[in-house]
Amino acid sequence: MSDKSIKLVPSANDSLPLGERRKHPRHPFTATVEAFDPVTKLRIKGRTSDLSRGGCYVDTISPFGIGTFAKVRITRDNKAFDVEARVVYSQASMGMGLMFTALLPEKSGVIDRWIGEVTGEILEDSEAGFDPSEQSEADATKLKDEQQFVLNDLVITLMRKGILAESEGKEMLKKLHR
Repeated sequence: MSDKSIKLVPSANDSLPLGERRKHPRHPFTATVEAFDPVTKLRIKGRTSDLSRGGCYVDTISPFGIGTFAKVRITRDNKAFDVEARVVYSQASMGMGLMFTALLPEKSGVIDRWIGEVTGEILEDSEAGFDPSEQSEADATKLKDEQQFVLNDLVITLMRKGILAESEGKEMLKKLHR
């Protein structure tokens, strides 16, 4: 390596050992993830490998770039958790680390419950911590998002097959993602 090595900008946590830089402890956790970048209108799917109150790691072959802000939905056992996040780590064809940026207090019960389940503090079959009215709203939002995914894929398929002109398809996709 040459004398002109890359210098990293120091962070406030640089005095901490490498494994202790996170504010919240990570827990092994598997759930499906859908992430949407509102700037590029790209949508990706993946799965978590760990979770904390501050973020998660998403295994995906098409991660967003570092610094990307995304709307994220984590789903496990028919329970969904929606949050806004920023990509803080990204490795092509592997995955990305997300830091939650807008965790609403009324929605934090789902993440607290999931962490409680993996740490053994809450039994998995207990319904404590889940508000049924909150869940039906999440189910309705999930259905709407799933319909939006199907429509998005349909428009792209029609454009690829030449059934729909590219300009028409792009206009439809704009309307779909408003």
